[in-house]
Formats: sequence, C-alpha cells, structure tokens
Amino acid sequence: MLHFHRERYEVLGWCVMPNHVHVLVHVWRMPLSKLVQSWKSYVAVRANEILRQRKRFWEPEYRDTFMLNEKQEQTAINYIENNPSKARLLTRPWEWPYSSARFRSPKTRELVLPSGAQSSSSA
Repeated sequence: MLHFHRERYEVLGWCVMPNHVHVLVHVWRMPLSKLVQSWKSYVAVRANEILRQRKRFWEPEYRDTFMLNEKQEQTAINYIENNPSKARLLTRPWEWPYSSARFRSPKTRELVLPSGAQSSSSA
C-alpha cells in the first residue's frame, strides 16, 4: 500500500486484519477502483507464490465511503487503527504490527513513516 504513497496517492491510515483490510487513502491520479484492483492483484500474486498454490484471496467487491471533512477522516482513522483492539487481538493499537497506529506520533497524531516507506522514489 505504501509503494506509491505521496506519489500517486496518500495513505492516511490502514490496518491489515486476519480476515479483512481497512485503508483510508486520498486518491489523486487514478480511480479508487483501479488502485484497489492493483493492490489486490499484487497481494494475490505474491501470496500464491509464497503458498505455491492458486487461491482466490479477495472478494470481488469492496466497500468505500466518501469522507466529507477532516473530522470524519479522523473518526475513520481512529476506527481503523483501533480495529485490532476491538477484535481483542491486543490491548494497545500501536502494538499491532500491520497497522498505521504504530507509526502515529503520540503527541501530534501525525503519521510518521520510515523514510523508505514514504514513496517509491525516495531513498
């Protein structure tokens, strides 16, 4: 998801759960449907390589919601990042290794990603 972050889109929050994924993204250059299809295709190919099988990993459709303002975005980010806690997989959201919560600054609540994860063109 972060490969083209800040180049083709901006990822605001994510959480990969055992049986589903949440992502909040600002899309700039391509329709959301094409972006989601790209992510799903990449993951399915890589997973099938690792598992050495052909398996359908994704439902054909996805659900999306248009964010009306920053308050709604922040509510969505909180929902996404607290999903592992709500599912009782752990107590503190930032402990989940597959979530943007672990990259969230406790003081500013800004997303602070490692330098290599910010864009495919950054070093």
